[in-house]
Amino acid sequence: MNDLNTPAPWYRRLLTRKLPVIAAALIAALLIAVWVRFATQPARQPEKLVIAHASQPSFALIYIAAARGYFEEEGLNVELQPHTLGRNALNSVIEGKADIATAFGTPVVRRIYEWVPLGIIASLHTSTRNQAIVARRDRGISTATDLEGKRIGVTLGASMEYLLHLLLAAESIPAFSVRKISVEPENFEAAITGGEIDALVVFGAHLQSLQDKLGKERLAVFYSDLYIETSMLVGMREKLLANPVAMQRLLKAVLRAHAYIQTNPEESLEIVIRELAKQYPETAIRLSWPALRFDIELDNLLLSLLTQEARWMRDAGAFKTPVPDFRDFVMTEFLHAVKPDATTLHIRTD
Repeated sequence: MNDLNTPAPWYRRLLTRKLPVIAAALIAALLIAVWVRFATQPARQPEKLVIAHASQPSFALIYIAAARGYFEEEGLNVELQPHTLGRNALNSVIEGKADIATAFGTPVVRRIYEWVPLGIIASLHTSTRNQAIVARRDRGISTATDLEGKRIGVTLGASMEYLLHLLLAAESIPAFSVRKISVEPENFEAAITGGEIDALVVFGAHLQSLQDKLGKERLAVFYSDLYIETSMLVGMREKLLANPVAMQRLLKAVLRAHAYIQTNPEESLEIVIRELAKQYPETAIRLSWPALRFDIELDNLLLSLLTQEARWMRDAGAFKTPVPDFRDFVMTEFLHAVKPDATTLHIRTD
């Protein structure tokens, strides 16, 4: 046994001196190998997603997520594809020109009734005062019952058609007693002021803009307490199933926008005003804003609203087949993965 004053053997002294050098060399070699591996591979690109949107304040969460950079931060390269109506945005998805659409209930129900394989991944908003019928007082219309026998402009195939049905039914006005005239949003003002129609079904900022321009003394406004407007994020089912990660990233970004709108309402409104500056006056957007309730969820209210609209279409003779079971078209897996408490819909298990 060596005592404490005896020098260590030569090989032990050599190892003690060389060990730090060897360790440093091994670490350096490992770091170089890792760097070479990743440097020679292409950089991971954000996933491209085209969102077809109806250019309306109802879809504020999409505009806020884009403006605040939430899409990019969640790993998405989002292109916003503008449309006048949710009906048109949905058509873009069906035609393969977009990945996701912001759409209202009526066109979604109609397409599902036609057995288009759509998938609903989340609702975006609800409102009971974002759509109404405006009527010219000089045509003898001061109450809703006065609509009987009148010419009413409505955008066919859109949610406004369902609102008209509910309001007429509530007033016991037979549907055949009014004349429906097709009017697209870009012609709203010309149609109601030019005398082509006596009344008009309008929505959102269009409603506020017409009230501002024509005044309450010229226009009577009627809402339906039976109508709940709802909008959704919708895509083709097969495409959604093929891109689960992108769908979860999309919903994460929209949920972040929802959190922002709750804590920064005025800043959120300013974002929407800037986004829609070419479509609507600022005052019209501001006046329509309080009517909107934003929320990302999948619940039984949504299922009930879709089913009610489908029954209306069947009873009106548009379809002869049974009402679809909309549980087959609501895809809860993506929202449940990022916010489980937002999915309260009872999905069929048989």
